Amino acid sequence: MRIVSFVKPGSTFADGQRIVTQLPGKHWRRDGRDYAYVPNRYIIGEKRRNYTLAFTLSLAAGRTRIAHFYPYLFGDLLQDLRRLRPLADCLSIKDLGPTPGGRPLLMLNITDFVQSPTEPRPHIVVSARVHPGETPASFMMRGVLELLMADSPEAQDLRRRFDFIVLPMLNPDGVATGNGRANSAGLDLNRYWEKPPAGSEVAVARSLLNELCSSSSGVLAYLDFHAHSRRHGAFTLSNPKSQLMPDLLAELGDPVFDRKQCVFSYNKSKRGSARCVVWKDLGVKHSHTIEASYAALPCKTRSITPRDLAE
Repeated sequence: MRIVSFVKPGSTFADGQRIVTQLPGKHWRRDGRDYAYVPNRYIIGEKRRNYTLAFTLSLAAGRTRIAHFYPYLFGDLLQDLRRLRPLADCLSIKDLGPTPGGRPLLMLNITDFVQSPTEPRPHIVVSARVHPGETPASFMMRGVLELLMADSPEAQDLRRRFDFIVLPMLNPDGVATGNGRANSAGLDLNRYWEKPPAGSEVAVARSLLNELCSSSSGVLAYLDFHAHSRRHGAFTLSNPKSQLMPDLLAELGDPVFDRKQCVFSYNKSKRGSARCVVWKDLGVKHSHTIEASYAALPCKTRSITPRDLAE
């Protein structure tokens, strides 16, 4: 099998990554052999330099589903919410949509709604899937939801201290249509946080963040979950002088999180991204992109799994 439309000069497919397949009634699993990732001569649109992913796949009789990584669709999110629905009064779900494609845009508010705080709880905002093809982001989000909606003393303490605002699937139109980075209008929404297009998903999210940042309790931290196609493990893309969160994740995120890969910078190419705009324009000190690999743990001893990302 050959896929000729890759645009990045490097890929973890050249360093051990495998696609996943599913037979009817079976679980998704890593599959394929003889992988190669090489430049090609094809001109696709304005891209004059493209790359080919080639591999061998033995197909059984019948239907075989093939995916870049373990899939996670809007229906999986709804199933997770039903599975995790807490007994305590700590979850409120609001639809901020419809999206341009007419789909729900869910916002989860997770906090202790029973016990009144002595002072306003600071907000912590978490988002995922602004790039719809980056399904590892949803498995990280699954882990966040499992933690925050649990009945454990740790979860109860977090809900008493903070007000969590969660945007679990920020680009449901792109997810539904199978896009890699764009929404239904063909826009990479993570480059438009400075001046979001009217009516877009990011316009709604930016308005929400503006409101939260101007509230009496403000926003303590913003975490935006993504996936990375050229590195292993997980790491942050952070703004200058913001080492506290990556240091904390290094203590908690073994064996997936790799502190050595974290980057602390602000440049023109990223200034329209969520983490840069929330830091620079809205004044949130702890604003980070958290990237996770499609491929392997940092040590490359085995492939990364959805459970690794959730834990």
